[in-house]
Parts: sequence; C-alpha cells; structure tokens
Amino acid sequence: MRTQATIAGLGATAALAVIALNYQAPEGTQLFHSEVMTAADYEFINYVAKHGKSYGTTAEYAFRAAQFKNTHAKVE
Repeated sequence: MRTQATIAGLGATAALAVIALNYQAPEGTQLFHSEVMTAADYEFINYVAKHGKSYGTTAEYAFRAAQFKNTHAKVE
C-alpha cells in the first residue's frame, strides 16, 4: 500500500511539473518570474503532491505558491 502511495505521489509531482513547465499564462500575466523553475518552485510542487493539495484556478495556485515561497524564505 505504501508503494502505491509513493508511486501516486511521484506521479502527481511529475504531472504538476509538466503542467507548470508548459503553462501558457494569459498575455500580460506571468505565473513564474522566469522561464526556469527555482528550487522554491520544486519545493512547492513537492508540498502540493505530498499533502494532496488542489487549487481550482491558476490565480489561486499562483497565490498559494507565493505564500509558500514567502514562508519558505523566512524559514531558510
């Protein structure tokens, strides 16, 4: 059972990474500040996959990512 959960978590992480890398933001908006994902972006994706988080819109995803990155920076 644990193996299935691990595989599911890895699959979810990979799927989110592919979505994030291929996301085309509406003109004039930007999900990430650069084309390259940062270590904090990967940490957020891992957090989302590990805890089974789901966000209904890209705006909410971007908001939650920003909140996570701010908190992560404070902890670092």
